[in-house]
Amino acid sequence: MAKIGRFKNEQAKSDYLRAYDELAAQWPVPATVLDIETSFGTTRLRKSGNGEGAPIVLLPGMPGMGLFWMPFIEEMAREHVVYTVDPMGWAGRSEQTAPLKGQDDIVRWLVEVFDGIGAEQVHLAGYSGGSWLSLLFASQRSDRLASITMLEPDAASFLKPKWGLLFKFLLGGIRPTREKMEKFLEWMTPGGETLRGDVDSDVGRVEVPHRDAVVAATARRAVGQGHRTDAGAVRGDDDRQ
Repeated sequence: MAKIGRFKNEQAKSDYLRAYDELAAQWPVPATVLDIETSFGTTRLRKSGNGEGAPIVLLPGMPGMGLFWMPFIEEMAREHVVYTVDPMGWAGRSEQTAPLKGQDDIVRWLVEVFDGIGAEQVHLAGYSGGSWLSLLFASQRSDRLASITMLEPDAASFLKPKWGLLFKFLLGGIRPTREKMEKFLEWMTPGGETLRGDVDSDVGRVEVPHRDAVVAATARRAVGQGHRTDAGAVRGDDDRQ
């Protein structure tokens, strides 16, 4: 049964929000914080930049939040309006009040977010798990997209991941510590630079919507042909550790 995500306890909540706010204070460009009300709760967005045309909407990798895009926002926001999103049910300052029960709910949530910012169409881009969210949205509501960009889409966007990969994620999430998270992120992105807040903000609060595989044929139909398709059953069971 789908659940509403929660902190483990009040101390975990306090620690997480403190780390989040410390990282947010380092945002390198002027920005407006927005809280968009949806059927599933309040979604936190950060609006940066100025420009004409459809805005850019950025979705982070799982289980991250909009601050993930900090190293890139200055360049991206020079000529465009850019919204970074704390996905509903993931780590971040979005507040979930109703469960996401499946793929239709996830798409509905994003539609309500786009309506909330007054955008008829957006350039939707996602990294890793955010790519999967982007693909899922494109499979049902390509009419709301000016473009879709998938950055390093995770394997589950197209194929069923191997148990060995899932086991790595499981080990990383059991009693998370800074040291364990650093080792896990190094394994995920060898040689990459990790922001301090990326680690601290993920310890103590994790929300992972489980999902079935979205096959490559769905991507071709959604993006190539530009019409509504059925991406298959996707569960939205949310259980923040």
